Amino acid sequence: MVRTVIHRFKYSGCRSLASPLAELIGELLHPLCDGVDAVTWVSPSPDRLRRTGMDHGAVLAGLVAARLGRPAVPMTVRVRRTLPQMKLDPGVRRTNLAGAFGAIICPPEQVLVVDDVFTTGSTASETARALKAAGAERVVVLSAARSFTSESPAL
Repeated sequence: MVRTVIHRFKYSGCRSLASPLAELIGELLHPLCDGVDAVTWVSPSPDRLRRTGMDHGAVLAGLVAARLGRPAVPMTVRVRRTLPQMKLDPGVRRTNLAGAFGAIICPPEQVLVVDDVFTTGSTASETARALKAAGAERVVVLSAARSFTSESPAL
């Protein structure tokens, strides 16, 4: 069920599904989010923006930010083209995204990154790396769903 909702939201641009997904993320808000200064999201590929007509991460992050009473701020951009992650093997996912993101602003000290699905952690890791390289001291990542593979990191 959650997979279908995420796919419709992410790939078909069904904005009405953003609120239930943000509620799932909201269920995860806990003391790790205390002290975050701002909320951001994973910058989408230009191809995805053209296909869906919306930045689904920005929509989701905006709803979570409102719940936290913090601003939702674009902080990263893709600095090179990448393959779609969905059908890649876990090892290829990591190399596909290595160095793919860069910061577009000097981020605040503590940032919450909102993502739709956490699979191998490659997207989260690379986004956090870019934010930390630009000055963030702490980056917390929350997602609406967790997808498991044989190479998923232990939580």
